[in-house]
Amino acid sequence: MLSSLSNRIFLASALLAVLSIGTALYLVNVVVTRQAEAELEESLVEAGELVTQFQSLFFTTLLSEARIVADVSQLKAAVDTKHGPTVAPLAAEYREAVQADLVVVTHRNGSVLAVIGEPGLSSAQLARRHVVSPQAMHQLIASMERDRLIERRPDAANRRILRAWLTEHGAEVLRESHTAVDAVEERMLSVLTADEAATFARAVEHCLAALSEGTGDADDTMRDAS
Repeated sequence: MLSSLSNRIFLASALLAVLSIGTALYLVNVVVTRQAEAELEESLVEAGELVTQFQSLFFTTLLSEARIVADVSQLKAAVDTKHGPTVAPLAAEYREAVQADLVVVTHRNGSVLAVIGEPGLSSAQLARRHVVSPQAMHQLIASMERDRLIERRPDAANRRILRAWLTEHGAEVLRESHTAVDAVEERMLSVLTADEAATFARAVEHCLAALSEGTGDADDTMRDAS
């Protein structure tokens, strides 16, 4: 009798333990599942927002590039007039479209028709653009300033930074240089077909990009202070 009662108590206790564990596992499973579903739903919402943002950016960029391409023909037609006041407003629109700091429009004969934007650049900016060391560019700027090709003025926001500006004499020399360079370029490319010239231009751009990698943006204040 006692043995049978003990067995029943043992079975009841085991059943209660199993039920307790099963209930706990079920509750944990429900909580984890709901949490996973909530996280999944949140991730899907975030992904949807990212897709929407990407689509908006893509179409905005596409529309901007289409407008730039459409405006280039107008700018080319204006350049053919050789009339600076005609070129200037179109060059200003083009600068705003491409978000450039400076746009310089020249005729094929080398004459400057329009300069839109901030032409004054620091020696550090010039060094990065021409892939040379700041020390080498500083020496070059000093030589050009001595020859009255450029003049240096303090930056409006930080007077410790000196920006280089073309003088009238420098602009004249630049026009003459454009004419000379155009002649050399025409002679150099005359032996190439149009496809070969395009391939050559792309190769030069890739080489220049490789040289420019890792130069970074230096602190103009330290490099350009006089």
